[in-house]
Amino acid sequence: MDNKKRRIGVFIAAMLAISVFVALSMSGTVYADPGTIYYVNAATGNDSYTPAQAQNPSTPWKTITHAVNTVPAGSPADPNIIYVAAGTYDNTTNGEIFPITFNNPYVKLIGDGNTTTTIDGEGVATILDINATGITVEGFNITNATNGIESDDVGGFTILNNLFCDVSDGVHLDISETDLATDYTVDDILIEGNTFNISNYGVYLDIELDYNDTLTGFTVTIGDIDILDNLFNMGTTDGIYIDDIYVGDLNGGSISMGDVNIAGNEFYGGSTGIDFYGYFGDLTDTTVAVGDVVINDNIFENQTSEAMYIDYYDAGYWYGTTTGTFGDMVINDNEITSAEPWCDGIYVSDYAYWFDFEDDASLTVGNLYIKGNEINVSGGGIDVYYEYAYGLEDDTSVTMGEVSIKDNIIDASYGIYLEYYDFGEDMYGNSEVTTGDVHIEGNDIDTDYVSIYIYYDYVAYYMEDDATLLMGDIYVEDNDICGDGDGIYLEYYDEDVGYEMYDDAYAELPDYVITGNTFDVTGGGIDLYTYEIPYDVYDNATFDFGGFFIDDNTFSCIYGIFFDYDDFCYGNSNNSATIIGDITVTNNRFYDLDWEAIVICYDDIGYYMYDYSTLDVGDLAITDNLIDNASFGIAVVPYYVYSDYD
Repeated sequence: MDNKKRRIGVFIAAMLAISVFVALSMSGTVYADPGTIYYVNAATGNDSYTPAQAQNPSTPWKTITHAVNTVPAGSPADPNIIYVAAGTYDNTTNGEIFPITFNNPYVKLIGDGNTTTTIDGEGVATILDINATGITVEGFNITNATNGIESDDVGGFTILNNLFCDVSDGVHLDISETDLATDYTVDDILIEGNTFNISNYGVYLDIELDYNDTLTGFTVTIGDIDILDNLFNMGTTDGIYIDDIYVGDLNGGSISMGDVNIAGNEFYGGSTGIDFYGYFGDLTDTTVAVGDVVINDNIFENQTSEAMYIDYYDAGYWYGTTTGTFGDMVINDNEITSAEPWCDGIYVSDYAYWFDFEDDASLTVGNLYIKGNEINVSGGGIDVYYEYAYGLEDDTSVTMGEVSIKDNIIDASYGIYLEYYDFGEDMYGNSEVTTGDVHIEGNDIDTDYVSIYIYYDYVAYYMEDDATLLMGDIYVEDNDICGDGDGIYLEYYDEDVGYEMYDDAYAELPDYVITGNTFDVTGGGIDLYTYEIPYDVYDNATFDFGGFFIDDNTFSCIYGIFFDYDDFCYGNSNNSATIIGDITVTNNRFYDLDWEAIVICYDDIGYYMYDYSTLDVGDLAITDNLIDNASFGIAVVPYYVYSDYD
């Protein structure tokens, strides 16, 4: 019996020794396994407690500052956790030292709730500074500072269910690197469920990575950016401002950019709800893979400039074998209302800003979807701005996907604008630009001015050698068009479409299919305006203007269809070829028109052509239309149709 007692005593002593060893070890550099919870309480805590003691809620630390400085790195699967009790955490009350800086990765800072747990910066520049990846900040009222949460080093953070008050920027990321000579990674960013009461930007993101182009072979990885289910109460600026996602001067490397997903947010007031821009430039022998941009299910109210201004990723100065693949852009099911004067709804700017490609550089771009949005604004409803497919040389190419603008409800001054500017300009060698079809379908449009406006300027402009521009067809189908202006206005701006094409350059502009629409407007139903296009096409260059199929539409307006081919095919020479496609107008209904139902005017076409240049005008068929009450029914007017001078 005595031996048994002695054995038990020895075992207890050994266990006490082990416990003392563990406690001593936890006061050193290794405190605990990943996934450990540490506690902070401003009212009952003491920063003199050991890390082991701080794992017990009855012996917490006093300050978040001490906890963040002390808790070691966790792991991606098991981050360490700092749990902060309800209370106010500031310098005056409990001695916080700002900025509170995260230097150890994979740490979660979790408050008791954003109505009960306050971090008050008392006017400092920054409250929380993130310098390590894998940081989570959740459940706080973050108040009284210039920046609530800031990082100028890394991404890879998660910001959840916080309340930002009396701050200029809620979340501010500003990574700017120059002359890089190493691989670089920005991990995934998630900002979800927060409320931003801000005077500047709710979320500001700027990632600029500029490489030393004398070095080669580096890899850039930027993860997904998800901004979900947040509430933005803005002052006079923007809710989400993605100032720049930029990678430049990369030689022989690769770029991987994740998806950008902005969904389920609410934006009230301010200048612009979402402002986005990206650019990948000065690349040689580089592979570029870019994910989708998705903006779905958001609510925008009373912005003064735009609900969203999307300056899509630019691509410029690509050389060698640089190859890019960009994903889809999806803008669906948003609710946009503003009583502010001249606020626009959806503005997609520089959708095609691809420029100065040389050698074998190529870019393939996904589809653009704008569907199911409800837009009630005083400015423009939807504007898609193709600008600057420009300066392509050698064997370069750009291939763009389809555009679908469908099932939107638009009440605005202007409805849907599709603008091509500097598109297919300054193209040389065997370069090629190809676009997919455009579908404008099933929209309900009520406007003060033009409902659907398609504009071309500096398109197929200065093309030479074997350069090729191939534009997909445009389908305008089953739209309900109502307003005080024109229904569809197609403008090819003076002299600037098909200008100075020569050698074997080839441009094919869209055919139009316009079917099943209802026009109840005070202006014209469908207008086509051209003047002196194409202009000065020579050698063996070919310009194909495209044709029209107009079927099963209902017109109640001042006049129905007015096409004006004015000074068409001007100054062309030397075996050049110009083509006007077939025009078919059939099975349409025209009611109570003040002026003409259908006018097709060929005014001075084939003007000043010489040296075996040709103009091929397709068939014109106007059949089976119903015209009920118009000042004039159908007029086909050939004013001065010229023939070849030589």
